[in-house]
Amino acid sequence: MRIVYSKSLKPGMELAKPVYGKDGEKLLHGGVILTSSYIKNLQKKNIPAVYIDDEISDGIEVEDAIDLEVKVQAVETIRKVFDNMSTKKNKSRNFCNRSNKDIKNTIYGIMNNLKENNGSLFNMVEIMSKDLATYNHCVNVAVLTIMTARTLGLNEKQIVDIGMGALMHDIGYSNVTSEIINKPGQLSDEEFEVIKRHTIYGYEMVKEDSDVSAIIKTIILMHHERLDGSGYPLRIKGDKLNKYVRIVSICDMFEALTSDRVYRERMPVYKALELLSSKTISELDLEIYKHFIKNIAIYPQGTGVLLNTGEKGLVVENNRNNPTRPKVRIIFNSEGSFHVGFKVIDLMEELTIFIEDNCELRY
Repeated sequence: MRIVYSKSLKPGMELAKPVYGKDGEKLLHGGVILTSSYIKNLQKKNIPAVYIDDEISDGIEVEDAIDLEVKVQAVETIRKVFDNMSTKKNKSRNFCNRSNKDIKNTIYGIMNNLKENNGSLFNMVEIMSKDLATYNHCVNVAVLTIMTARTLGLNEKQIVDIGMGALMHDIGYSNVTSEIINKPGQLSDEEFEVIKRHTIYGYEMVKEDSDVSAIIKTIILMHHERLDGSGYPLRIKGDKLNKYVRIVSICDMFEALTSDRVYRERMPVYKALELLSSKTISELDLEIYKHFIKNIAIYPQGTGVLLNTGEKGLVVENNRNNPTRPKVRIIFNSEGSFHVGFKVIDLMEELTIFIEDNCELRY
């Protein structure tokens, strides 16, 4: 199977995985043959990409750290929490009664699924509706946070707490109008100040709740703080930022950079990691970053890549010890013609060949 963006879908393509809508409903099952009507509906519902099976991707299995069904359920949970918190009758005390148990169960579900898929890297290719961007962001940050926390050797209780904090870190956005959150152009200074207050809003919602741990509250309040004091809302720095906040800060920034936003397109994973690496000089924790990147699929299976030879191919298998050098199935030669036999190159063995960029394969 391989990843195809919705704008490039063609009638006759076969879905390899199911597609879900913004309310968690299954729009199409895996194995469905796409028609023009199906494609228009997927585009109308803001589905960014899908997995398809075809000749050039035959035999490629896309492994992800978390199963799609688990992710869909987690997105639905945090969406309901946002909806509850956005109404005046559901504040502080009701938060625990309505949401705390669901969030904890969701985190345990994610943790169990990660154990089942042990060894799989996190795949940032997004196939869920863009209408779910805020909730999807929270779930992705939670998954990345749990994976990083495990790599760092945190115990189960710590991982549950930091996972819950990551899933809830943007809960304050429930108090920010959708007009500001979804504004396609640049925010005014006043609008940006409102955006920055989501950290305060979220903290105010949970600060009096004794069933919400101090770790969770701190993450909600401080996930935009930076080690050099350049963050917000308190501009605190250095040792005043605990390891939980430092972990979520990196995961939050990475997910935001590699996701589409109404005002910009996503950044390729390798470029986002380069940017984060540069920020470890002053803003982000270098040691945590080193553990974080161990879990990232820089070039996920089923994605198209351009090699320095001019050839184009599909990533077949990742190399966990050196994620920039996966195995690649060559689909097009340097002249742009089909490569007979679709040979596979192991970039760990062919050291003069490297990936120049992501690309989309069209034929």
